[in-house]
Amino acid sequence: MDCPSPNLRDVASAWPSRLAKARLFRCSKCYTTETLQRLGVRTIIDLREHAQHPTEDAFCGQGKRMHFDLLRGCVKLRILGAMNFCTRLKLACAFPFVCLCREGGIRRMAAESLVDNAEAAAERGESGCGQEVLYRALLDGGGAILADALRLLTVRENLPALVHCEHGKDRTGLFVMLVLLICGCPLEHIVEDYKKSAAELQSCRTTNMNGEWYLRGFEGEMQPWMLSDKMIKTPPLWMQNTLHYLQNRYGSHDAFVAQLGLSSEELVQIRANMTDELDDDDTVQLHSANQ
Repeated sequence: MDCPSPNLRDVASAWPSRLAKARLFRCSKCYTTETLQRLGVRTIIDLREHAQHPTEDAFCGQGKRMHFDLLRGCVKLRILGAMNFCTRLKLACAFPFVCLCREGGIRRMAAESLVDNAEAAAERGESGCGQEVLYRALLDGGGAILADALRLLTVRENLPALVHCEHGKDRTGLFVMLVLLICGCPLEHIVEDYKKSAAELQSCRTTNMNGEWYLRGFEGEMQPWMLSDKMIKTPPLWMQNTLHYLQNRYGSHDAFVAQLGLSSEELVQIRANMTDELDDDDTVQLHSANQ
């Protein structure tokens, strides 16, 4: 049986007692026109690199697709700089071979090295290694792009929106984390929502006759190595450590959100569109902004 849209879920499921349903959906890059129409999606927020996304800017004739490349050059340099010396040396020595001979090339080797480092760090009780390097680099170096993407949620006419990257778990996971932080979501709910992606992807994958992984209904859409157990995992510790990092580096989660460049009115508008329930201070501020 095919999976209409692997790793698709309503962000409201992370905090159903407060968030309004059908305002923001998250997904992998694999979804169908029928799914978009069924959900009434008006805006697609595509967080992939330019080389990864299609060239068209419209979909289904019913909305818009907006691209936000979170892995631009300066962020990649941050990731490389944060890797330990052994990993950088390994990538440098293997560069000619993997570019020519290995499926996925240097991108695959770098991605798998990050995950390997994260697992080794977890065993040692350390944080800030492996995949967390990617998350920190995206947050520290991609703030302006994240802010531009988040601004789409300030306009009610853009909703429902669907946000995705490749798997819908890393870049998408950080974007959703910020939305939930802006809405005041408890941290344990943010971690729980992040953790769901591995199980969602695992439930939609299978192997072909050659023993290669693919997503049911989307064979050929994602390279088999990207669907290995290693590449689809979302252990809670990675998100917990990322939240701790923001707290320690910026003083608080609110302080990090504030330095993204979103105005207080924009933050209130995001909360208004995502929750339909504002506290007294937000209500007054929103009313004043609309005068």
